[in-house]
Amino acid sequence: MRILNREPFSIVPLDDIWLLVSAPNAQVRTDGPYIGNGRQGWNVYLRCPAPDVIPGGSEVDVSFQPCLPTTYEPGPGAVVIGARLTAREGYRELPFGEGGIPLATKRP
Repeated sequence: MRILNREPFSIVPLDDIWLLVSAPNAQVRTDGPYIGNGRQGWNVYLRCPAPDVIPGGSEVDVSFQPCLPTTYEPGPGAVVIGARLTAREGYRELPFGEGGIPLATKRP
């Protein structure tokens, strides 16, 4: 995934980049925590390491491989449907459009 900083100033992330993943085959626990009702699958969140600084007018690559699930392992058929970047300068919600981006099922 590429993040483009179109601002003339650097962006300093305060936290990891959070990915919203539509996961129809997530293995959920019966005691929660639930996100969604399960009829169309589940939404799970992944945390991906963010760079320390994103310089103004630059692009940075963020790999899905080091991302860790915060609720459930997404399982096969999962797609990334959005991301959230929180920085000292503000935050940005990044929807990934129709269909999303397929998430590899084999992750470390």
